[in-house]
Order: sequence, then structure tokens, then C-alpha cells
Amino acid sequence: MKNILSFFGFFIVVLFVLLGVYVYSVSIGLPDVRALENWHPPEASMVYDSSGKLIGTIGAQNRIYVTINKIPKIVQDAFVSAEDKTFYHNIGIDPASIIRALIVNVEKGKAVEGGSTITQQLAKNLFLTPKKTISRKIKEAILAIEITHTFPKSKILEMYLNQIYLGHGAFGVEAASETYFGKHVWQLSLDEAALLAGLPRAPTKYDPYINPNLALQRRNYVLYRMYKDGYITKEDYLKASQRPIVLNKHTNPITNSDYFVSFVKDYMYKNFPDLIYRGGLKIYTTLNETLQQAAENAVRNQILYISKLEHYPVLPWSINDTIAKFKAQKIDLKKSRYYIGFVKSIKNNQANIDINGTEVTAKIFPGINAGEYVMVELSNGKSGLSAKIIPQLQSALVSMNVHDGAILALVGGYSYQLSSYNRAVYALRQTGSAIKPIVYLAALMKGYTQITEIDATPHAYKDPSAPGGFWTPRNYEGESFTTITLRRALAYSVNTASVNLLAQVGFDLPISLAARVGIKLPPYYSMVLGSTSVTPLQLTNMFQAFANLGTYCEPYFITKIVNSQNQVVYTGHPVCYNVFPAPYDRVLISMLEYVVKIGTGYAAHVLGPYIAGKTGTTNHYDDAWFEGFSSDVVTGVWTGFDIRKRIGYNMAGAAASLPTWINYMKEALSIYPEKPFPLPDGVEYVEIDPKTHLRATPSCPGEPILFVKGTAPEETCHNTSSPVLQSLNPNQPQTSGSPLQPLNNNSSPPQSAQPTNPQPS
Repeated sequence: MKNILSFFGFFIVVLFVLLGVYVYSVSIGLPDVRALENWHPPEASMVYDSSGKLIGTIGAQNRIYVTINKIPKIVQDAFVSAEDKTFYHNIGIDPASIIRALIVNVEKGKAVEGGSTITQQLAKNLFLTPKKTISRKIKEAILAIEITHTFPKSKILEMYLNQIYLGHGAFGVEAASETYFGKHVWQLSLDEAALLAGLPRAPTKYDPYINPNLALQRRNYVLYRMYKDGYITKEDYLKASQRPIVLNKHTNPITNSDYFVSFVKDYMYKNFPDLIYRGGLKIYTTLNETLQQAAENAVRNQILYISKLEHYPVLPWSINDTIAKFKAQKIDLKKSRYYIGFVKSIKNNQANIDINGTEVTAKIFPGINAGEYVMVELSNGKSGLSAKIIPQLQSALVSMNVHDGAILALVGGYSYQLSSYNRAVYALRQTGSAIKPIVYLAALMKGYTQITEIDATPHAYKDPSAPGGFWTPRNYEGESFTTITLRRALAYSVNTASVNLLAQVGFDLPISLAARVGIKLPPYYSMVLGSTSVTPLQLTNMFQAFANLGTYCEPYFITKIVNSQNQVVYTGHPVCYNVFPAPYDRVLISMLEYVVKIGTGYAAHVLGPYIAGKTGTTNHYDDAWFEGFSSDVVTGVWTGFDIRKRIGYNMAGAAASLPTWINYMKEALSIYPEKPFPLPDGVEYVEIDPKTHLRATPSCPGEPILFVKGTAPEETCHNTSSPVLQSLNPNQPQTSGSPLQPLNNNSSPPQSAQPTNPQPS
């Protein structure tokens, strides 16, 4: 017996020696925890709107570091009760918890409890990998003991509460508070603190957006633990556990501004890479959150309206609603052909798509990325289900302050959560007739006036790619005209008149004027019909110059950048310069007002008398535009698909994009009330008889029309009995032929037309 005890004792000693050797070998090379004395985790940069309200974050990890004195006691207590009730008196590890977890895991036959303390979790997150091995657990325990020996509990808890991941991309309690509740951590109530404290165990499982019932059960469990641990009274526990979970409307506080924030992010990484990589910045912008919300709503509502009208299947706007619908669907081709699919992977232009457990493949088009949800049309094929991805109708809106180019609102698509591609900034689309004003401005600068009559009959223009070698423009829905005044040609967006006008004015001046606002026009007759492609931001910026009496302001959206030491490192200022002569530009504004008064933009007249703008539509109704402005706000709207696809029959700019523009501008005008456009020196109103286009008299009353001084007709209507159209100043410089001279079909224009010619207005 004595020998057996001696052997057993020897065995125990050897076991402990071997264990000690193993622990020592594992501990070799462990990091020095004293490095945490100056530890500051990667921190997001904050983006604020013009009122100083947080609208988004930029950074690999959405984290906002807060010191322990800013974290309320109820939040600290909630996490301690939920994660480590012995935190304040353990040595960094809790042997009892480890043994208890070991027993439970053996009974269950799998790892269901970890037994890790708050300090162990911190050690793992900061120094180790999540790989579950014995050596890692030993390293974790050693580091936890060293951390406890080195730092006070308050500092350990501060580091933990700023490091822990709490779901939806939020690291730390401050970012999580903003994400789930739209408030600071020091503003949390007891029940809200308990909900956050219940997340570290399984952020996805207890996600209150996706699994609200499980989240409620977990929150109430944390509240019960706080009561049992003596942190709250029974009355507090019962009262808080009865409260419903009330979340921030969106899982992300920047949902309404996310396209704008992504624009800021791209700009920061391009222009301030060192600053943005360091993080911790406060970026103040020009965005008006009220207008941004109005823009989001206007874009979304119009897309849903058109999709319903044209019978297009559409994804739910919210990612959470999309996921819920994705999980609930069951394939039954007798009931529906359309389903929500998740793009798992893409290879060789083919997407591997999961439809709630059923996998199909489908050809992709530009804009489809792995990890996104798409609408899929299913049908029975020869070898099983055949799938086709259905493109989603999209729209973009850009709104700017006329006087300094400050971006007030920016929307890049239907839903950033479903597609982060920022169409407002990056999508190059043909403009249709929205580009016409640049040619009409050139005509005014050449001596034409609003009442100059131009030939509006169709003429053939040389085009080697067209049948017979000539291209003939046509008007929207086949309308025909003989002659027409400039202002009516622009108001009704008459293509034939506009091309004929370009032939008279020449290419050089329109191309030069467009280049001044960053738009490159090709030397083809089709350029006046919008064959060139621009982004919505570029086109809106051109109209900003129109609205600002010819003064162009570069897009301006960052007012100030403050670093983590609260030092101002950048101050933004408007950059504006004159690109068009003010008198001629002001006459153009009058013509664009006429578009709204009687023309294709007529629907916008409901907003008031001082509104100007221009519609634009490309071939087959693929792109629809409305660009318009008041005296203070300029806004552009584009609608279409990411691929070349018809929006719908008769879905021109006035039908597809103008309603979005109107609904947004109603809100904008409540902040920036409309008022008359200012009159610069060098212009004058002259009463013109609408029948003869001569100066009005008491015997033939007229209407006031704006002219550049010296270009109005001198002759009065009572001096002639014939409708002579005195439309040009006698001293007008001549271009390639008089504006009144009919174009000859057999003439040879200086340039051929571009092969692809958008026709609708």
C-alpha cells in the first residue's frame, strides 16, 4: 500500500512538473501586457451633417472610444452580470467557472460554455486568435492574470467595453449605442444597457432586428442576473423586463446618408489617406439631413411607383426585410416566377445563387456582386430550373446650394444596403435633351434672342454609319414644326430645331462652354440631343452654373476636419469662378423658366412661379432626367437601369424623374423659399407682341421678355402689317449662315453625326 501511495505521489509530482514545463513553453514569446498602457484601438472617423449631427462613420471598425467615466454604472454592471460576475475580485480567471463549464460541456458532449472572464476575453481579442485549442486557452489565462496584475479593474473594463464586438459592425458600447438606439452610451436606459450586455455571447443569435424574441429573452435574463447580483432592485428588474425593445429605425445610423458618406469616404481615402488611416477624425460636411431624408423618400417612392406601374419585381428597400422575405419564400412556380436570391459567388460571368436552400446559376450583368441579394426569375428548363437575374430600377439625386456648390443631399440608388454603387457620382449616362441649354446659351452669345425664329423642319446630316450615309433627327412622338422661336424650341424640346440651331451656331462655342464646367462634348450634331455621357453630379453642377448667373462652383461638401487631438487639420471653402457671361446666362434662365411655364417641365409649376429646369430622355426611354433649380437650390434626378433597358413606355424625363424632383423640392423650398432670380447688369425686359415678335404697343399688347441689352427688336408691331419676324440685332455677328436661312438637305455639314443618336426629348 505504501509503495502504491509513493508511486501515485510520484506520478502526481511528475504530472505537475510536465504541466509546468508545458505551461512554461506555451508562455514563451507571449506579448508584454504593459504595452496596453498606451493602447488605443482602431477608431472610426465620424461624419457630421451641417448641423453637427452624426450621420455616419468611416473606418475598418466602427468604434468610438469612450473613457470609463462616460460609461454609466448600469452599463458596466450589466456587462459584469452577463459576462463575469466575479470580475471585481477574480485574478483574471475564475477557476470555478472553468470547472463548471467543463462539466457542462462533458454532459452535453460539445462546447456550449466557455468559462472565460471579461479579462480573458480581452486578452483573446487583443493578443490571440479565436482558434479553440488547449494552448490558446492556457495563453489566454496567463495573459489575463498578467493584465489583472498590471492594471486596475476600471481600466480593464474600459478596454473591454471599447473592444468587444456587439453586432452590425459595431465595436464597443458607444458605437453599439448609436447603432441600436441612435443615442450615446451615457443616455442608455437600464433595459437598453441589458440588451447590449446580452450581445457578446452571440451577436447574430441575439440580434434584436433579426431575432427579436430571442433578444428579448436574453435581455431579460441579463436583467435577472443584475437583480440576483444586487445591482438593481426587484422593482427595477420587473419594470425594465416589461418594456418592449425599441430600436433605432435602422440597423445603421447612416442609412439615410450612406451614399453621401461613401462619397466622403472615397474622397478622404483619395485626398487625405494618412489622416483617414489613423482614424479618430471628425469630418463636418454640408449635408442637410432633413433634405437628405426627403431625397431618400422621393427616390424610393418613385421607384416603387414605377415598378408597380410597369410590373417590375422589386426587392424590399430594407436589408432586414429582404433577408426575412428571402428566408420565408418557398419555390412554387405555379404561384410565382420571381424570387429573392443571394449571390454566393461569381465566376466567368455566371453567378451561383442561393434561393433559400435551392441553388441555381444565372448570367450576370455589370453591377452584380457576390454577397448581394437579387431578384431572380425562375422557369423550368430542360435540365432543371433555369434562372435569370432581373435588374432593379434605379435612380440618383444630387442637390446643391446654387451660390457655393455645397452638396445638400445625395442619393446614389434605390437602397445602399442592397447596392452600394453610387450612381449619383460614378454612373455615366447619356443626358438626352438635358444638355440642350448649353447649345442655346451659345446661340444667345452669338446674338440670337429668345424670340429668334429658327428652322424646325427635319434635315439630313452626313453620317457614314446610317443607311444612305445621312442621319435625320426626329422629334419626340413624331411631332413636326416649320419654324419656331428659340424659347419655344427649348420649352418643347424640339430636336429638329435644336440640331438645326447647332448647325448654325457651330460646334466650337458649345464645346468650349461645356468644357468650362467639366463636360466633354463630341463634335457631332447628335451632341445637342445628349449623345454624350455624364454623371448626375456633373450635369447638376452644370445647371448650378446656369442658376448662379454663370458662376461655376466646384462640388463642396467638407467644411472642416478635426483630428483625434481636437486640432483642425483642414478647412474647406467654396471654389467658384465665372464660366458664362452673366447677361446671356440670365436670359437662358428665363428660357428655362419658360420650360416650366409651358413646356416639358410644366408639372413643376405647382411649386411656384420662380422655377426653371429641363427634361431629358434618351432613346427607347432608357434614361430619364430632370435638372432644375430655384434661386437657391439646384437639383438633378436621373432614373433608369444599370443596363440599357427601357424604363417603360412614355417614361420620359417628365414622367419618370420630374415627380421625384418635385417631391424633393417641396421640402427644399420650405427651407429655401423661392424668390425671383436676380437681374444682373446688361439685361432688360421688353414688352413683345406674341404674334409679330415685335415691340408691343397699346394697339398690340405683349408680354415682358428678357433680352441682353441691345438685342431686342427696335420695330414696333403697329409699324407693319405683315408678321415680319425681326429676331436678330442688325449688328449680330454672322455664323455659318443666317439663323433664318433654311438648311439644305444636300449641304455638307462640317462633321458627321455620331452613330448612336438619342432622339426623344
